[in-house]
Amino acid sequence: MSDLRPWDAAMTGTGGPFAGGPDVRVAALSTDGAQPYRFHRVDEATLELHAGAGPQGRGLGISCGAALFNVRLAIRMTGREPRVVPFPDPAERPGLVATVEATPGLPPGPQERLLHHMIPPRRRLPVHGPLPADVLADLVAAADEEGAAFVPVTERMACRVPALAVLDLPAENDGEGSHLAALFTRGDGPRDWLLAGQALQRVLLTATAHGLAAAPFRCADLRLGREGPFGYVQTLLSLGGP
Repeated sequence: MSDLRPWDAAMTGTGGPFAGGPDVRVAALSTDGAQPYRFHRVDEATLELHAGAGPQGRGLGISCGAALFNVRLAIRMTGREPRVVPFPDPAERPGLVATVEATPGLPPGPQERLLHHMIPPRRRLPVHGPLPADVLADLVAAADEEGAAFVPVTERMACRVPALAVLDLPAENDGEGSHLAALFTRGDGPRDWLLAGQALQRVLLTATAHGLAAAPFRCADLRLGREGPFGYVQTLLSLGGP
């Protein structure tokens, strides 16, 4: 057994999907610039994702979820299927966010290979004018694949969502600058935060695959976790900016 740092280039062992084979890139975003998670190898086919020390809550859950999505992709690159059990022992091991077991599966598909290839930092370009319809559709589908909702933020939509009331939005359809989108989940608890992180990472990698600049949008006054017509706002994304 060994502890695995999230920036390790490869997971080595005596056998199994993590044994000196494919490049397992698991570094993911962090909401505060720290590395709030770590991986622990239980055996040749099983990893544990642990939350690090520091403030517990939405930000930590989303960061862990983003790293978890990358691990799922890494396992798929081995031709195995990741079996994820979130919070398997909340009473005795509250810091254990998830266990991930690599089970028999099919070879990875082209879309999975593409997203995995997008994990290292890559140059992304700003977009001027409205997002192309096909790009927007892919981002919506990426969030939906993880059980979340991706909704472009317009002035009209923000008026319907109390959590977004603090945003100073430009006039709609101005055609320039960054675009904002909100990521929603049906609930607002630890499992939802973990889900939101996985959806966020899939959306960010999908945006990168389109050559689109994308990053979480930070606003100190944003009232995350407030329920609205689309569910609970978990995070905002800035799309198309430099």
